[in-house]
Amino acid sequence: MSACVYKVEIEDIAPIKKLRVGHNGKGLRSDWYLEKVELRNMDTGDLAVFHVSSWLSKTKDDRQLFKDIPATVRGKSALKRK
Repeated sequence: MSACVYKVEIEDIAPIKKLRVGHNGKGLRSDWYLEKVELRNMDTGDLAVFHVSSWLSKTKDDRQLFKDIPATVRGKSALKRK
């Protein structure tokens, strides 16, 4: 399995607490296994990690093409539990 790295530059925004990632499920080899997403603020060095360890697939695991993933910052969830 190969890792994909994407570098995206965006304007400064509030700390990210949740991320939605997905795809349209079209084309050959449209099943994606996503281990995690890491977002680093290049000015501050802050790192937010979004752990997934699941398939984005119409046929595997929960058969979902989109995932809403809470951030983990310094080992703690960025979302407060209700």
